[in-house]
Amino acid sequence: MRRRLPSLSLLRAFERAAYHRSFKLAAEDLHVTPSAVSHKIKQLEEELGIPLFHRVTRAVRLTPAGQVYFRDVHRAFARLETGTQKLQDRFGRQVLRLHLLPFFASEVLVPKLHSFQARHPDIDLHLESSFGRSETHPEDADISIALGTGTWPGLVSVELMQLELLAVAAPQVAAAMKGDDVDEVNQHPLIYFATKLDAWEQWSRGVGLQRFKPRQTLTMDSIYSAMQAAEQGLGIMVVPLPLGEARLASSGLVPLFDRVRIPDRYYLVYRRADEVRPNIQKFRDWIVDEFHRLGEGQTPVQENAGGLSNPGRSQAGKRRVVE
Repeated sequence: MRRRLPSLSLLRAFERAAYHRSFKLAAEDLHVTPSAVSHKIKQLEEELGIPLFHRVTRAVRLTPAGQVYFRDVHRAFARLETGTQKLQDRFGRQVLRLHLLPFFASEVLVPKLHSFQARHPDIDLHLESSFGRSETHPEDADISIALGTGTWPGLVSVELMQLELLAVAAPQVAAAMKGDDVDEVNQHPLIYFATKLDAWEQWSRGVGLQRFKPRQTLTMDSIYSAMQAAEQGLGIMVVPLPLGEARLASSGLVPLFDRVRIPDRYYLVYRRADEVRPNIQKFRDWIVDEFHRLGEGQTPVQENAGGLSNPGRSQAGKRRVVE
């Protein structure tokens, strides 16, 4: 008599929680709440009659039984994913699911997609954008465009673009500034956008601002909203470049100081197990080619009083694997 297995929903919650050693991170992968993950784990433990986690203050760790079970469950899900992908590759159209931030999608990726469609008419793309965290790789995505340092455990990251920040404002705000002293930003409202709340702090460090204490702040949910607020004269904002160059050129905003290079880069991110998939390889090679061309059109790096100017040739294609 065959023994009834726990549901895939319970097993997936356990696999993600065990992989991250965190109910919170598992919840982010599965797009549910941490309490929902905790409930599923508890239900699984009750069905099995075996404790899988030790629960301590603000942390969880696997029991010896949980460690053994995780290895088997993780391996089983990997085989299911590989088998499903092989089936789709052989009998169906190839589909790539991409996750990225809306501004990157509209300003950078979508304008280039016609060349990918022409080169690979057999691959269908499913783009999903959100205003959520930009440094994560969702469980249901094949590829993400993530912003960060390139270090994501279990993932391959391919560098696409380094970022600079440029402080801009409406002409009437710029005219009211007394000079080119960067300290003057403290005397004006500063506009933040939720997808990169540390942008102003990175800018202030880059220009060597000793005392960063803005008089007032305004936080918007997106770069789009922040630029609209800046155009209305509501304050000063920093625009990420070259990401926002096209939108900036069509706006009425004017630069205030020199550009500042920051450590953050955009990366193409995917699971290491997916690296052998032909459609992943094709998209990776295509987008690296596109960003190489973008880098060739940039000017060399030059030091200046406000930080660094254009970042020179793109490092697109630099690959990093983190175990």
